[in-house]
Amino acid sequence: MKTVLILSLVTLLIAGTIHAATIGEIKSWEENSQVSLEGKVITCGYGTYAYRLYIEEPDRSAGIQVYIGGTSLPDATENKLVNVSGILYTQSSGERAIKNATVTVVGTAPSPLVPPMMVNKMVGGEAQGLQKGCTGAIGVNNVGALVQTWGKVIYVDGSNTWVKIDDGSGNPVQVDTTKLNPKPKLDDMIIVTGVVSCKANTPDPIAIIRPRRQEDVLFRTPTLQEWMDLPVPPGKVRIYWLGQAGFLFKDSEGRKICVDLYLSDYCAQVPPNNTWVRLVPVPIPPENVQPGLTLCTHDHGDHTDPWTLQPICNSSSSVFWGPTSCYNHFAASDIGIPANRRTAINRGQTMTWNGIQITAVYANHTSDSVGYVIHMAGRKIYITGDTAYDTTLVNTVVAQQPDIMLVCINGKYDNMNYTQAAQLVKACDATADYAIPMHYGMFAVNTEDPQNFVNACASLNTAAQVIVMQMPGVVTL
Repeated sequence: MKTVLILSLVTLLIAGTIHAATIGEIKSWEENSQVSLEGKVITCGYGTYAYRLYIEEPDRSAGIQVYIGGTSLPDATENKLVNVSGILYTQSSGERAIKNATVTVVGTAPSPLVPPMMVNKMVGGEAQGLQKGCTGAIGVNNVGALVQTWGKVIYVDGSNTWVKIDDGSGNPVQVDTTKLNPKPKLDDMIIVTGVVSCKANTPDPIAIIRPRRQEDVLFRTPTLQEWMDLPVPPGKVRIYWLGQAGFLFKDSEGRKICVDLYLSDYCAQVPPNNTWVRLVPVPIPPENVQPGLTLCTHDHGDHTDPWTLQPICNSSSSVFWGPTSCYNHFAASDIGIPANRRTAINRGQTMTWNGIQITAVYANHTSDSVGYVIHMAGRKIYITGDTAYDTTLVNTVVAQQPDIMLVCINGKYDNMNYTQAAQLVKACDATADYAIPMHYGMFAVNTEDPQNFVNACASLNTAAQVIVMQMPGVVTL
């Protein structure tokens, strides 16, 4: 048996062609290996970008560039199934590709490949085999694959051939604009579909997305409702900031939890009425949120808002949790939540909703106010609610080992200020990856500049990356 195996291997080496199971597999092969791939899908066809095609696995697990030089391949168009043979190499840009390629069209895919949606930070991904990872990127390598991402244009290159977009995930991505007319301008919001390529850089290449045509770029800001309906990548949590201390969290299974939503002008009814008027419009009608679980941290109008909670109750199957004061208010006539849909959760209690563990933790604001730690998508998301800064708070939060921290910074009405919020984040250096400031920008009498929090975290050299969200804002972490 050993002799047969050795002879078979020698035969393959002499023949000079090895049939790989997947594109992902060949990315681990050495330079100048001869490869042969079968039944791959063209995602970027002949004539789109000179001298190259892009092919992908039908299951979208990996893609790769096929360098064809000046060869004419008019039948090698998008969605065609092809067999490809050639020599594997790494271009000067850092992108692995197949050169001296023979491309044979063997059919048509049943339907076009749907590009996976991903945040900017995932574009390019980490190293896979001998394909280097891209600067600042995380997750599975996707160089050569068709993807979709979005963001605000924060830079336009002087040559007007590429722009940089930022979705707030921490690693802005470049977009090739040579195929676009009109081209994105500074501050435009765009959704872009394209193949992931590379640009030379040291030590790792820079990812760049290459749209195939004008229709691959959507020049508009998606509505908040559209953002809420978008699927979330596996292992990620999408965070929507809806103003003040109000957030919605969504995972890849479509489970949605909201905390302290304030989607009305209820507080303007508290005398004197003009003191607590909203500074920003309501971003979405409460009946459109459709959460599965609604949490409140304490019974103040901008956290337990009857004009938000009642429509949520009437339009969804959400259940409602909060400390005893909130629980009692849920039952009152201005909200009217049935007994079987409301539950009290107080400091130190841990409960589970739909497989997600939630712990109510200490907050120093009202007699029974709480913060929450939500275990979602493998992360521990901590939201302070309203709270002053004290030793008990710090010790409680550090013990919870949060990954993502959402912290109030307004420094008024018994809340910690931006310096204290930064100190709380610093205390969690061992575990915290991200810090998001909140509880500002809603009322003129109770706001703060989030840049002060950014500066305070920088001065403390916090381990957590600070993300300042727009209102309304969306980030996937």
